[in-house]
Amino acid sequence: MAKFAPDRGGHAVAAGLILMGAGLLVSAYGTLRYRAVDRQLESGQFAPATFAAIATTTIVTLLALVAVAVLL
Repeated sequence: MAKFAPDRGGHAVAAGLILMGAGLLVSAYGTLRYRAVDRQLESGQFAPATFAAIATTTIVTLLALVAVAVLL
């Protein structure tokens, strides 16, 4: 992230950390969802994604917007 920031200062590092946190959140949610779906398929009772998928997407989008705002 610091490579693309105009001043390559603390703001770029902060934005990079925010985006890394967002990536970790998506990775953790994806892992948990994968395991839940696997268990559901094994038991023959699949349930579509719940509120957690929408919440995770919303949080990651907001984090990305914060990262952009930090860089401006």
